[in-house]
Amino acid sequence: MNDSGADAWLFITYQAEFAKMVTELFSRGYEPPLYGADSVSGDSVLENTLEGSMQGMTIVIPSVAVDQENYQTFAERFESEYGEAPIVWSAYTYDCVVTAALSIQAADEFIPAALGEVVRDVTRPEGETVTSYQAAADILADGCGPSDIDYQGVSGPIEFDENGDPDGFSQVLTVDDHNYQPAGFLESWGEHSTPSPAD
Repeated sequence: MNDSGADAWLFITYQAEFAKMVTELFSRGYEPPLYGADSVSGDSVLENTLEGSMQGMTIVIPSVAVDQENYQTFAERFESEYGEAPIVWSAYTYDCVVTAALSIQAADEFIPAALGEVVRDVTRPEGETVTSYQAAADILADGCGPSDIDYQGVSGPIEFDENGDPDGFSQVLTVDDHNYQPAGFLESWGEHSTPSPAD
């Protein structure tokens, strides 16, 4: 790597291997710009690398809309129940379960084809905005259809693309003084990804 002449390095590997690589690079005086994903960030990386070895590194990790009120309510309830803050996958899992439950309630039959027809509808922006399962279920119970609700998840707005994949939300971190610092967000709500400044 030292002899490659590369302008920068992108690391998508495991934490232990990354810690060894970046320590070796730094020890030999090679300090190219470094980039990485969530797999190369964490306390164990900081504990097993030399101070300054990752200075200025940019890392993109999966995230949620942490400034959103319904996420903050979810996080408070989660921490109260389990004694620890939720990880990003906690919010995504919660939204997955709620979206599935609403789809089951809204579908004509409990079969894959029927569920596939309504799963996008319960989160479309054309419906009434709701931020809880109960609020959405009450609308459906009143005889309304799936397109009459727009479930806004605790992870952020949910919109499925033509492949059935939800839009995402990523946080950008930089390493400064051997610590991860928030540097902004990458949102992909809709068709385009747009960076937004960190709060």
